Amino acid sequence: MTAAAVFFSRAARLAQPEKTGGFGGLVCLFSKHLPEQKLYPDLARTLKELSFAAVDLTVRPGGHVLPERVAEDLPRAFAALEEQGIGVPMITTGLTSARDPAARPTLSTAARLGIPRYKLGYYPYGKLATLDAQLAQVRAQLAGLVELGREAGIEAGFHNHSGAYIGAAMWDAWEIVHGFDPHWIGFYFDPCHATIEGGDNGWNIGFHRLADRIKMVAVKDFFWEKTKGKWAARMCPLGGGMVDWKAFWALGGHPVPWPHLSAHRIRNPGRHRRGPAGKQSPGHRKGFCNPKKDASRILCLTHLGPPGCLTSGPLARLMEGLLCARRNAMANRKWLAPGFIGMAVFLAGGPLMALQSREPASELDCNDGWHNDRLETFCEMREHTLPATAGSIRVDGRENGGVSVKGWSRDSILVRAQVETAAETEKEAEGLAREIRIETAGAQIQAEGPSSRSRRRWSVSYEVFVPRQSSLSLRTHNGGISI
Repeated sequence: MTAAAVFFSRAARLAQPEKTGGFGGLVCLFSKHLPEQKLYPDLARTLKELSFAAVDLTVRPGGHVLPERVAEDLPRAFAALEEQGIGVPMITTGLTSARDPAARPTLSTAARLGIPRYKLGYYPYGKLATLDAQLAQVRAQLAGLVELGREAGIEAGFHNHSGAYIGAAMWDAWEIVHGFDPHWIGFYFDPCHATIEGGDNGWNIGFHRLADRIKMVAVKDFFWEKTKGKWAARMCPLGGGMVDWKAFWALGGHPVPWPHLSAHRIRNPGRHRRGPAGKQSPGHRKGFCNPKKDASRILCLTHLGPPGCLTSGPLARLMEGLLCARRNAMANRKWLAPGFIGMAVFLAGGPLMALQSREPASELDCNDGWHNDRLETFCEMREHTLPATAGSIRVDGRENGGVSVKGWSRDSILVRAQVETAAETEKEAEGLAREIRIETAGAQIQAEGPSSRSRRRWSVSYEVFVPRQSSLSLRTHNGGISI
Protein backbone atom coordinates (compact mmCIF):
# COMPACT_ATOMS: atom_id res chain seq x y z
CA MET A 1 0.00 0.00 0.00
CA THR A 2 1.44 3.41 -0.96
CA ALA A 3 1.67 6.35 1.42
CA ALA A 4 -1.24 7.99 -0.39
CA ALA A 5 -3.48 4.97 0.14
CA VAL A 6 -2.52 4.76 3.80
CA PHE A 7 -3.18 8.45 4.31
CA PHE A 8 -6.57 8.55 2.64
CA SER A 9 -7.77 5.51 4.56
CA ARG A 10 -6.85 7.41 7.75
CA ALA A 11 -8.20 10.73 6.52
CA ALA A 12 -11.63 9.24 6.12
CA ARG A 13 -11.77 8.94 9.91
CA LEU A 14 -10.77 12.56 10.54
CA ALA A 15 -13.36 15.23 11.26
CA GLN A 16 -13.58 17.47 8.21
CA PRO A 17 -15.85 20.35 7.19
CA GLU A 18 -18.69 19.52 4.87
CA LYS A 19 -17.45 19.78 1.29
CA THR A 20 -19.29 21.43 -1.56
CA GLY A 21 -18.41 22.08 -5.16
CA GLY A 22 -15.43 20.51 -6.90
CA PHE A 23 -12.90 20.65 -4.06
CA GLY A 24 -12.05 17.20 -2.77
CA GLY A 25 -8.82 17.71 -0.85
CA LEU A 26 -7.93 18.98 2.61
CA VAL A 27 -7.25 22.54 3.76
CA CYS A 28 -3.94 22.38 5.64
CA LEU A 29 -2.39 25.12 7.73
CA PHE A 30 1.29 25.64 6.90
CA SER A 31 2.91 25.03 10.28
CA LYS A 32 5.58 27.68 9.64
CA HIS A 33 3.02 30.19 10.89
CA LEU A 34 2.82 28.63 14.35
CA PRO A 35 6.49 28.87 15.38
CA GLU A 36 5.69 29.36 19.07
CA GLN A 37 4.05 25.92 19.22
CA LYS A 38 7.34 24.03 19.39
CA LEU A 39 5.93 21.10 21.40
CA TYR A 40 3.98 18.72 19.19
CA PRO A 41 0.97 18.36 21.54
CA ASP A 42 0.70 22.17 21.68
CA LEU A 43 0.87 22.39 17.89
CA ALA A 44 -1.85 19.77 17.54
CA ARG A 45 -4.16 21.45 20.06
CA THR A 46 -3.68 24.83 18.38
CA LEU A 47 -4.57 23.44 14.96
CA LYS A 48 -7.69 21.87 16.42
CA GLU A 49 -8.59 25.16 18.11
CA LEU A 50 -8.21 26.90 14.75
CA SER A 51 -10.60 24.38 13.16
CA PHE A 52 -8.04 22.92 10.74
CA ALA A 53 -8.31 19.20 10.04
CA ALA A 54 -4.84 18.94 8.49
CA VAL A 55 -1.38 20.48 8.53
CA ASP A 56 1.43 21.08 6.04
CA LEU A 57 4.22 20.24 8.48
CA THR A 58 7.67 21.83 8.18
CA VAL A 59 10.40 19.17 8.11
CA ARG A 60 13.45 21.28 7.33
CA PRO A 61 16.09 23.40 9.09
CA GLY A 62 14.30 25.68 11.55
CA GLY A 63 11.03 23.75 11.11
CA HIS A 64 8.91 21.82 13.56
CA VAL A 65 10.85 18.66 12.69
CA LEU A 66 14.59 19.06 12.18
CA PRO A 67 16.11 16.97 9.34
CA GLU A 68 18.80 15.49 11.57
CA ARG A 69 16.11 14.17 13.93
CA VAL A 70 13.46 13.22 11.39
CA ALA A 71 13.51 9.47 12.12
CA GLU A 72 12.79 10.11 15.82
CA ASP A 73 10.72 13.31 15.79
CA LEU A 74 8.47 12.96 12.74
CA PRO A 75 6.70 9.91 14.24
CA ARG A 76 6.30 11.81 17.53
CA ALA A 77 4.79 14.80 15.75
CA PHE A 78 2.55 12.59 13.67
CA ALA A 79 1.24 10.75 16.74
CA ALA A 80 0.47 14.00 18.60
CA LEU A 81 -1.36 15.39 15.58
CA GLU A 82 -3.29 12.19 14.97
CA GLU A 83 -4.40 12.15 18.61
CA GLN A 84 -6.17 15.49 17.99
CA GLY A 85 -7.63 14.31 14.69
CA ILE A 86 -5.20 16.34 12.57
CA GLY A 87 -4.09 14.77 9.29
CA VAL A 88 -0.69 15.24 7.64
CA PRO A 89 -1.24 14.98 3.87
CA MET A 90 2.00 16.82 3.08
CA ILE A 91 5.26 18.00 4.55
CA THR A 92 7.47 20.89 3.48
CA THR A 93 11.16 20.02 3.25
CA GLY A 94 14.39 21.65 2.16
CA LEU A 95 15.39 18.67 0.04
CA THR A 96 17.04 19.41 -3.32
CA SER A 97 19.21 16.34 -3.84
CA ALA A 98 19.29 12.65 -2.97
CA ARG A 99 22.83 13.28 -1.69
CA ASP A 100 21.40 15.24 1.26
CA PRO A 101 21.94 13.00 4.33
CA ALA A 102 18.37 13.77 5.40
CA ALA A 103 16.80 12.74 2.08
CA ARG A 104 16.37 9.00 2.59
CA PRO A 105 15.32 9.09 6.27
CA THR A 106 12.87 11.93 5.59
CA LEU A 107 11.14 10.26 2.67
CA SER A 108 11.14 6.76 4.12
CA THR A 109 9.87 7.90 7.54
CA ALA A 110 7.14 10.07 6.02
CA ALA A 111 6.01 7.30 3.68
CA ARG A 112 5.98 4.75 6.50
CA LEU A 113 3.64 7.03 8.45
CA GLY A 114 1.34 7.29 5.44
CA ILE A 115 2.21 10.90 4.46
CA PRO A 116 1.66 10.91 0.69
CA ARG A 117 3.40 14.09 -0.52
CA TYR A 118 6.26 16.45 0.20
CA LYS A 119 7.31 19.86 -1.07
CA LEU A 120 10.84 20.15 -2.41
CA GLY A 121 13.39 22.77 -1.40
CA TYR A 122 14.52 25.61 -3.68
CA TYR A 123 17.09 25.90 -6.45
CA PRO A 124 18.36 29.47 -6.92
CA TYR A 125 18.97 30.78 -10.42
CA GLY A 126 22.61 31.46 -11.23
CA LYS A 127 23.86 33.46 -14.20
CA LEU A 128 21.08 33.42 -16.75
CA ALA A 129 23.58 33.06 -19.59
CA THR A 130 23.99 29.44 -18.44
CA LEU A 131 20.27 28.80 -17.91
CA ASP A 132 20.07 25.60 -19.98
CA ALA A 133 22.95 24.07 -18.05
CA GLN A 134 21.34 25.03 -14.74
CA LEU A 135 18.02 23.42 -15.69
CA ALA A 136 19.86 20.25 -16.70
CA GLN A 137 21.70 20.21 -13.37
CA VAL A 138 18.49 20.63 -11.38
CA ARG A 139 16.85 17.88 -13.41
CA ALA A 140 19.76 15.55 -12.61
CA GLN A 141 19.45 16.34 -8.89
CA LEU A 142 15.72 15.75 -9.00
CA ALA A 143 16.14 12.39 -10.68
CA GLY A 144 17.72 10.96 -7.53
CA LEU A 145 14.98 12.35 -5.28
CA VAL A 146 12.23 11.06 -7.57
CA GLU A 147 13.79 7.60 -7.43
CA LEU A 148 14.06 7.72 -3.63
CA GLY A 149 10.42 8.81 -3.48
CA ARG A 150 9.37 5.97 -5.77
CA GLU A 151 11.20 3.45 -3.60
CA ALA A 152 9.59 4.82 -0.44
CA GLY A 153 6.17 5.53 -1.96
CA ILE A 154 5.91 9.33 -1.57
CA GLU A 155 5.28 12.03 -4.21
CA ALA A 156 7.22 15.28 -4.69
CA GLY A 157 5.88 18.77 -5.39
CA PHE A 158 7.95 21.46 -7.17
CA HIS A 159 7.06 24.99 -5.95
CA ASN A 160 6.81 27.93 -8.39
CA HIS A 161 8.29 30.42 -5.89
CA SER A 162 8.73 33.94 -7.28
CA GLY A 163 12.05 35.78 -7.42
CA ALA A 164 15.44 34.26 -8.13
CA TYR A 165 14.31 30.66 -7.75
CA ILE A 166 14.18 28.15 -10.59
CA GLY A 167 10.52 27.55 -11.30
CA ALA A 168 9.48 31.18 -10.86
CA ALA A 169 9.21 31.04 -14.65
CA MET A 170 6.72 28.18 -14.77
CA TRP A 171 7.88 27.00 -18.18
CA ASP A 172 11.29 26.31 -16.60
CA ALA A 173 9.57 24.21 -13.95
CA TRP A 174 7.68 22.34 -16.67
CA GLU A 175 10.88 21.79 -18.67
CA ILE A 176 12.52 20.21 -15.62
CA VAL A 177 9.64 18.04 -14.39
CA HIS A 178 7.59 16.92 -17.38
CA GLY A 179 9.87 14.01 -18.38
CA PHE A 180 9.54 12.25 -15.00
CA ASP A 181 6.82 9.78 -14.05
CA PRO A 182 3.87 12.06 -13.14
CA HIS A 183 2.84 9.75 -10.34
CA TRP A 184 6.00 10.51 -8.33
CA ILE A 185 6.57 14.20 -9.03
CA GLY A 186 4.33 17.13 -9.87
CA PHE A 187 3.81 20.72 -8.85
CA TYR A 188 3.06 22.64 -5.69
CA PHE A 189 1.16 25.40 -7.47
CA ASP A 190 1.15 28.84 -5.86
CA PRO A 191 -1.32 31.33 -7.42
CA CYS A 192 0.18 34.14 -5.33
CA HIS A 193 3.74 33.67 -6.57
CA ALA A 194 2.41 32.95 -10.06
CA THR A 195 0.63 36.33 -10.04
CA ILE A 196 3.76 38.09 -8.75
CA GLU A 197 5.70 36.73 -11.72
CA GLY A 198 2.89 36.47 -14.27
CA GLY A 199 0.78 39.57 -13.76
CA ASP A 200 -2.60 39.80 -15.41
CA ASN A 201 -2.94 36.38 -17.07
CA GLY A 202 0.44 34.71 -16.68
CA TRP A 203 -0.77 32.82 -13.60
CA ASN A 204 -3.65 31.37 -15.65
CA ILE A 205 -1.42 30.32 -18.52
CA GLY A 206 1.04 28.79 -16.07
CA PHE A 207 -1.72 26.97 -14.21
CA HIS A 208 -2.99 25.32 -17.39
CA ARG A 209 0.56 24.41 -18.40
CA LEU A 210 1.12 22.61 -15.08
CA ALA A 211 -2.47 21.57 -14.33
CA ASP A 212 -2.35 17.85 -15.06
CA ARG A 213 0.56 17.47 -12.63
CA ILE A 214 -0.56 19.73 -9.77
CA LYS A 215 -0.44 17.85 -6.47
CA MET A 216 -0.72 20.70 -3.93
CA VAL A 217 -1.86 24.34 -3.99
CA ALA A 218 -0.64 27.19 -1.75
CA VAL A 219 -3.24 29.70 -0.55
CA LYS A 220 -2.00 33.24 0.20
CA ASP A 221 -2.26 36.77 -1.18
CA PHE A 222 -0.18 39.91 -1.79
CA PHE A 223 -0.08 43.44 -3.14
CA TRP A 224 2.71 45.61 -4.57
CA GLU A 225 4.28 48.28 -2.37
CA LYS A 226 6.89 50.85 -3.27
CA THR A 227 9.65 51.42 -0.70
CA LYS A 228 12.64 53.69 -1.28
CA GLY A 229 11.84 53.80 -4.99
CA LYS A 230 11.68 50.01 -5.34
CA TRP A 231 8.57 47.87 -5.75
CA ALA A 232 8.23 44.76 -3.58
CA ALA A 233 5.51 42.17 -2.99
CA ARG A 234 3.90 42.51 0.41
CA MET A 235 1.85 39.58 1.73
CA CYS A 236 -1.61 40.31 3.08
CA PRO A 237 -4.90 38.70 4.20
CA LEU A 238 -6.38 36.13 1.87
CA GLY A 239 -8.86 37.72 -0.52
CA GLY A 240 -7.58 41.24 0.07
CA GLY A 241 -4.73 41.41 -2.41
CA MET A 242 -4.02 41.06 -6.12
CA VAL A 243 -4.57 37.33 -6.62
CA ASP A 244 -7.74 36.82 -8.65
CA TRP A 245 -9.24 34.17 -6.39
CA LYS A 246 -12.65 34.47 -8.02
CA ALA A 247 -11.15 33.49 -11.38
CA PHE A 248 -8.97 30.82 -9.80
CA TRP A 249 -11.81 29.07 -7.97
CA ALA A 250 -14.00 29.45 -11.07
CA LEU A 251 -11.66 27.01 -12.79
CA GLY A 252 -13.64 24.52 -10.74
CA GLY A 253 -10.89 21.96 -10.42
CA HIS A 254 -10.57 21.53 -14.18
CA PRO A 255 -8.78 19.99 -15.96
CA VAL A 256 -7.96 18.10 -12.74
CA PRO A 257 -9.74 17.88 -9.35
CA TRP A 258 -8.49 20.30 -6.70
CA PRO A 259 -5.63 18.81 -4.67
CA HIS A 260 -4.87 19.62 -1.03
CA LEU A 261 -4.51 23.31 -0.15
CA SER A 262 -1.74 24.66 2.08
CA ALA A 263 -2.97 27.82 3.82
CA HIS A 264 -0.31 30.42 4.46
CA ARG A 265 -0.71 33.91 5.98
CA ILE A 266 -4.40 34.73 6.11
CA ARG A 267 -4.55 37.94 8.12
CA ASN A 268 -1.76 38.78 10.50
CA PRO A 269 1.49 38.37 8.56
CA GLY A 270 4.14 39.30 11.12
CA ARG A 271 5.89 37.03 13.57
CA HIS A 272 5.02 38.95 16.72
CA ARG A 273 2.01 41.13 17.41
CA ARG A 274 1.80 43.13 20.61
CA GLY A 275 -0.88 45.37 22.02
CA PRO A 276 -0.34 48.71 23.76
CA ALA A 277 0.70 46.98 26.99
CA GLY A 278 3.43 45.10 25.14
CA LYS A 279 1.72 41.75 25.65
CA GLN A 280 0.92 39.30 22.90
CA SER A 281 -2.80 38.64 22.65
CA PRO A 282 -3.70 34.95 23.21
CA GLY A 283 -5.43 34.80 19.86
CA HIS A 284 -2.70 36.58 17.95
CA ARG A 285 -0.66 33.59 16.90
CA LYS A 286 1.50 34.12 13.88
CA GLY A 287 -0.67 34.23 10.80
CA PHE A 288 -3.89 34.88 12.70
CA CYS A 289 -5.58 37.63 14.68
CA ASN A 290 -9.01 36.03 15.13
CA PRO A 291 -8.50 32.28 14.82
CA LYS A 292 -12.13 31.27 14.32
CA LYS A 293 -12.82 34.08 11.86
CA ASP A 294 -9.67 33.31 9.89
CA ALA A 295 -10.49 29.61 9.70
CA SER A 296 -13.95 30.56 8.43
CA ARG A 297 -12.39 32.80 5.78
CA ILE A 298 -10.17 30.07 4.37
CA LEU A 299 -13.06 27.58 4.32
CA CYS A 300 -15.25 30.16 2.66
CA LEU A 301 -12.75 31.07 -0.03
CA THR A 302 -12.19 27.40 -0.81
CA HIS A 303 -15.95 26.86 -1.10
CA LEU A 304 -16.10 24.70 2.02
CA GLY A 305 -18.06 27.26 4.01
CA PRO A 306 -21.81 27.93 3.97
CA PRO A 307 -23.39 29.38 0.79
CA GLY A 308 -22.94 33.13 0.49
CA CYS A 309 -20.29 33.32 3.21
CA LEU A 310 -18.20 35.57 0.97
CA THR A 311 -20.27 38.05 -0.99
CA SER A 312 -18.83 38.70 -4.42
CA GLY A 313 -18.44 42.09 -6.04
CA PRO A 314 -16.21 45.14 -5.79
CA LEU A 315 -17.48 46.26 -2.38
CA ALA A 316 -16.80 42.89 -0.76
CA ARG A 317 -13.31 42.81 -2.29
CA LEU A 318 -12.67 46.35 -1.07
CA MET A 319 -13.69 45.45 2.48
CA GLU A 320 -11.43 42.40 2.41
CA GLY A 321 -8.65 44.58 1.04
CA LEU A 322 -8.94 47.03 3.90
CA LEU A 323 -7.89 44.28 6.29
CA CYS A 324 -4.62 43.91 4.44
CA ALA A 325 -3.66 47.01 2.54
CA ARG A 326 -5.27 49.91 4.30
CA ARG A 327 -2.56 52.28 3.18
CA ASN A 328 -2.46 50.78 -0.31
CA ALA A 329 -6.25 51.09 -0.64
CA MET A 330 -6.36 54.74 0.36
CA ALA A 331 -6.61 55.95 -3.21
CA ASN A 332 -9.65 53.72 -3.79
CA ARG A 333 -11.28 55.23 -0.70
CA LYS A 334 -10.69 58.80 -2.01
CA TRP A 335 -7.97 59.28 0.51
CA LEU A 336 -4.69 60.85 -0.46
CA ALA A 337 -2.58 58.63 -2.67
CA PRO A 338 0.72 57.25 -1.39
CA GLY A 339 3.57 59.53 -2.37
CA PHE A 340 1.71 62.72 -1.49
CA ILE A 341 4.26 64.57 0.61
CA GLY A 342 2.13 66.53 3.08
CA MET A 343 -0.83 68.79 3.73
CA ALA A 344 -2.32 71.10 6.33
CA VAL A 345 -6.03 71.02 7.19
CA PHE A 346 -8.46 72.43 9.75
CA LEU A 347 -11.13 70.26 11.34
CA ALA A 348 -14.09 72.58 11.78
CA GLY A 349 -17.50 71.85 13.27
CA GLY A 350 -20.56 71.26 11.15
CA PRO A 351 -20.00 68.50 8.55
CA LEU A 352 -17.43 66.66 10.65
CA MET A 353 -19.67 66.92 13.70
CA ALA A 354 -22.57 65.46 11.74
CA LEU A 355 -20.47 62.63 10.39
CA GLN A 356 -19.07 61.86 13.84
CA SER A 357 -22.30 61.74 15.84
CA ARG A 358 -20.88 58.66 17.53
CA GLU A 359 -17.37 58.22 18.87
CA PRO A 360 -15.13 56.65 16.20
CA ALA A 361 -13.75 53.17 16.70
CA SER A 362 -10.09 52.20 16.73
CA GLU A 363 -9.04 50.41 13.56
CA LEU A 364 -5.26 50.48 13.36
CA ASP A 365 -3.64 47.32 14.69
CA CYS A 366 -0.94 44.82 13.82
CA ASN A 367 -3.22 42.61 11.74
CA ASP A 368 -2.24 44.35 8.52
CA GLY A 369 1.49 44.54 9.10
CA TRP A 370 4.45 44.04 6.84
CA HIS A 371 5.48 40.80 5.27
CA ASN A 372 8.55 40.01 3.26
CA ASP A 373 9.47 36.47 2.22
CA ARG A 374 13.16 37.21 2.85
CA LEU A 375 12.96 39.21 6.11
CA GLU A 376 11.47 38.55 9.52
CA THR A 377 8.96 41.13 10.74
CA PHE A 378 7.80 42.56 14.05
CA CYS A 379 4.91 44.84 14.95
CA GLU A 380 3.67 46.42 18.15
CA MET A 381 1.07 49.04 19.10
CA ARG A 382 1.85 51.95 21.40
CA GLU A 383 -0.57 54.48 22.85
CA HIS A 384 -0.01 58.00 24.19
CA THR A 385 -2.65 60.31 25.69
CA LEU A 386 -1.97 64.06 25.41
CA PRO A 387 -3.82 67.13 26.67
CA ALA A 388 -5.80 69.08 24.09
CA THR A 389 -3.98 72.05 22.60
CA ALA A 390 -5.07 75.37 21.17
CA GLY A 391 -2.24 75.19 18.68
CA SER A 392 -1.76 72.94 15.66
CA ILE A 393 -1.45 69.18 16.07
CA ARG A 394 1.39 68.05 13.84
CA VAL A 395 1.80 64.41 12.77
CA ASP A 396 4.70 63.28 10.58
CA GLY A 397 4.44 59.72 9.24
CA ARG A 398 7.88 59.99 7.66
CA GLU A 399 8.65 57.39 5.01
CA ASN A 400 6.02 54.64 4.55
CA GLY A 401 4.02 55.68 7.61
CA GLY A 402 0.29 56.36 7.20
CA VAL A 403 -1.69 58.92 9.20
CA SER A 404 -5.39 58.62 10.05
CA VAL A 405 -7.08 61.36 12.11
CA LYS A 406 -10.51 60.99 13.72
CA GLY A 407 -12.54 63.62 15.50
CA TRP A 408 -14.13 62.82 18.87
CA SER A 409 -15.90 64.62 21.73
CA ARG A 410 -13.20 64.21 24.37
CA ASP A 411 -10.96 67.05 25.50
CA SER A 412 -7.76 65.08 24.90
CA ILE A 413 -5.62 63.59 22.14
CA LEU A 414 -5.07 59.85 21.81
CA VAL A 415 -2.14 58.75 19.66
CA ARG A 416 -2.12 55.09 18.58
CA ALA A 417 1.17 54.23 16.90
CA GLN A 418 1.79 51.06 14.87
CA VAL A 419 5.53 50.34 14.95
CA GLU A 420 6.62 47.92 12.22
CA THR A 421 10.12 46.58 11.66
CA ALA A 422 11.80 44.10 9.32
CA ALA A 423 15.25 42.53 9.67
CA GLU A 424 17.24 39.37 9.01
CA THR A 425 16.08 37.64 12.20
CA GLU A 426 13.16 37.85 14.62
CA LYS A 427 15.49 39.02 17.38
CA GLU A 428 16.93 41.80 15.22
CA ALA A 429 13.46 42.96 14.15
CA GLU A 430 12.26 43.09 17.77
CA GLY A 431 15.48 44.83 18.84
CA LEU A 432 15.06 47.42 16.10
CA ALA A 433 11.59 48.26 17.44
CA ARG A 434 13.11 49.09 20.83
CA GLU A 435 15.31 51.72 19.17
CA ILE A 436 12.28 53.62 17.84
CA ARG A 437 10.90 56.46 19.97
CA ILE A 438 7.55 58.19 19.54
CA GLU A 439 7.96 61.91 20.24
CA THR A 440 4.78 63.75 21.32
CA ALA A 441 6.01 66.94 23.04
CA GLY A 442 3.86 69.96 22.25
CA ALA A 443 1.46 67.78 20.19
CA GLN A 444 4.24 67.45 17.61
CA ILE A 445 4.02 63.72 16.87
CA GLN A 446 6.74 61.86 15.04
CA ALA A 447 9.01 58.83 15.36
CA GLU A 448 12.78 58.84 15.73
CA GLY A 449 15.03 55.87 15.13
CA PRO A 450 18.03 54.52 13.24
CA SER A 451 18.36 54.91 9.49
CA SER A 452 16.53 52.28 7.45
CA ARG A 453 18.46 49.98 5.13
CA SER A 454 17.35 47.41 2.59
CA ARG A 455 17.72 44.54 5.09
CA ARG A 456 16.83 46.48 8.24
CA ARG A 457 13.96 48.92 8.01
CA TRP A 458 11.07 50.36 9.95
CA SER A 459 8.01 52.57 9.73
CA VAL A 460 5.41 53.99 12.09
CA SER A 461 1.77 54.61 11.18
CA TYR A 462 -0.63 56.61 13.32
CA GLU A 463 -4.29 56.65 14.27
CA VAL A 464 -4.90 59.92 16.12
CA PHE A 465 -8.12 60.86 17.92
CA VAL A 466 -8.47 64.63 18.37
CA PRO A 467 -11.13 67.11 19.57
CA ARG A 468 -13.44 67.82 16.65
CA GLN A 469 -12.36 71.42 16.37
CA SER A 470 -8.63 71.05 15.91
CA SER A 471 -6.00 72.48 13.63
CA LEU A 472 -3.87 69.82 11.96
CA SER A 473 -0.64 69.64 10.03
CA LEU A 474 -0.15 66.18 8.54
CA ARG A 475 2.79 64.92 6.58
CA THR A 476 3.92 61.58 5.15
CA HIS A 477 6.08 60.23 2.35
CA ASN A 478 4.91 57.13 0.47
CA GLY A 479 2.19 56.64 3.09
CA GLY A 480 -1.45 57.70 3.16
CA ILE A 481 -3.46 60.35 4.98
CA SER A 482 -7.14 60.04 5.93
CA ILE A 483 -9.43 62.33 7.94
